[in-house]
Amino acid sequence: MLASVLQDPTVVTLATLVRDLAFVVHAGGIAAFALMAALSARVGGPPTAQVLRIYRGFGPGLGVSLGLTIFGALLAHYGTVGAFSWGTDAATGGWAGLLAWMVFFVAWVSNIQLEVWTLEPLRKLDPEGTGHATDAAGLDHATRRVIRHLGVQAGLWGLIVVLARFATTTMASA
Repeated sequence: MLASVLQDPTVVTLATLVRDLAFVVHAGGIAAFALMAALSARVGGPPTAQVLRIYRGFGPGLGVSLGLTIFGALLAHYGTVGAFSWGTDAATGGWAGLLAWMVFFVAWVSNIQLEVWTLEPLRKLDPEGTGHATDAAGLDHATRRVIRHLGVQAGLWGLIVVLARFATTTMASA
C-alpha cells in the first residue's frame, strides 16, 4: 500500500519539486557564498569576515535545504524506480545517474566536514565574525580553509548539475 502511494505520479512530482527547490537554495547558497568570500574583498565588496559571518548565520537555512534535498531525492528516486536501487540502467540515468548519486554522497560528507572541522576553528578564533582575533595568523589560515572548502563544495554541487543533466538525457532516450 505504502509503495503504491510513494509511486503515485503526484507524489513523485511533489518530491521532485521539493528536491529541486531545496537544491537551488542549498547549492545556490553555497556557490554564492563561495564566490562572495573569494572575490568580495578583491572587487570592493564587503570584507571577507562579513561575508563569512552572513554565511554562518545562514547555516540553519543551508542545513534544512540540504535535508530537504536528500529527502526529496530519495523519495523521487524510490517513486520513479520502485526501489532504493542504484544501477547503470536507463531508468536510473545510466552511468551519469550513478555518478551523480556518488558525487551527491561525497558532497554530503564534505558538507559534514565543512560544518564540523573546517568552520570550527573559525568559530573559535572569531566567535562574533568580526574578522579580528588575538591570533591573526590563525584566523587568516582558518578563513582561507573555509573559503577553499566552500569552493570545493560549489564545484561538487555544480558537477551534480552536469551529471544530472546527462542522466536525464539517458532516461529520456530509454
